[in-house]
Amino acid sequence: MRKSNGTSKRRAREKNVRAEGSYTIPIIARLQTFGPWDVEVSEGLNPEFTYKWGPPMTEEAGGRSRSWKPEIQCGAFEVRQRVFAVSDVKGAIDLFRDFGPWREKTERITYNALIRQRDFFRNALLGTAANATWGQSGSDEDLRAWMDHHRVFGPLQLELLFLDPLRGQVRCKDIEQCLRASVFLERANRFKWRCCKREDCGKAFRLTPYRTHYCSDRCSHLQAVRDSNLRRAKPTKTGARKGKV
Repeated sequence: MRKSNGTSKRRAREKNVRAEGSYTIPIIARLQTFGPWDVEVSEGLNPEFTYKWGPPMTEEAGGRSRSWKPEIQCGAFEVRQRVFAVSDVKGAIDLFRDFGPWREKTERITYNALIRQRDFFRNALLGTAANATWGQSGSDEDLRAWMDHHRVFGPLQLELLFLDPLRGQVRCKDIEQCLRASVFLERANRFKWRCCKREDCGKAFRLTPYRTHYCSDRCSHLQAVRDSNLRRAKPTKTGARKGKV
């Protein structure tokens, strides 16, 4: 029996891959920028954050003065964790002071825009971010969703570090690039995420063999206590049999 055309093409591709070589290397994503950063906040229901470089560090040595801007280095996944934890204006101020601007060439962002972007990247981890295609309605919201989608799922710039062992690095210059790189790598590794089942938590977390419903042991214990108290509060029927449920 002759092999099907599809099977032949698949085996030909596999043969080419083996001939060219298939490599697996670890990839790290890091924020690399300079500080310190000063942050100003406007008043109103939707305050606007303006960030700019603070005064450089100075040092006196040998009768001469030297100034420089200290480098900020941090893992992109740590930056993402801080962004997801933002729940008020103070948290946003601390975020920008520690890590610099949301976007390298943008000097300001509103609180509502920050929360919208945070939720977009969170939904991208959960697999609920819309696969936006611009042109269906032609609205500004449609265009913004399309731009958000392509900013996250477009090509990721990677550089190889010829160290021992060999590894790849994604160099991030701002907070948004950290979120994009971390989400991209999570999706590339096919990690699955879910929202915590505790109703007043809802934190997104990565699924593991030992953590499938709650983001932490604290949430799991608290929900178990609540469920137990709820069962005890329900009136029991007269003559109901006792035993396992």
